[in-house]
Amino acid sequence: ASMFKFVALAALVALAAAGPVKEARFVGRDQFAEFKAEFGKTYAAEEEAKRAAIFADNLAFIAKHNARYEQGLETYTVGVNQFADMSNEEWRATRQLSAFKRDAPRDELRLPEAQAD
Repeated sequence: ASMFKFVALAALVALAAAGPVKEARFVGRDQFAEFKAEFGKTYAAEEEAKRAAIFADNLAFIAKHNARYEQGLETYTVGVNQFADMSNEEWRATRQLSAFKRDAPRDELRLPEAQAD
């Protein structure tokens, strides 16, 4: 469950970075094939089943989350994007840490507080 909550956040972050989500295009008989074609995804034979299972789990999360949004229980929607074949752990390792984690100190200059005259 926490993996899927994070995928929602990941989808939201990816939306800001990657543009519009194309979830409406993934309503069909072979949604994974449509996803792969849309985002140019290819996998080795042994990887295909794993990616398809992750994608299916993420689709289930998207449907559940967006149903909660329709009920007024969430404040945003989520959808399919180029990260929909990634697990929570993979997204954290490749995206979240590079985008949000700072190992080095920030390069900033602190100005003195303004003084009232």
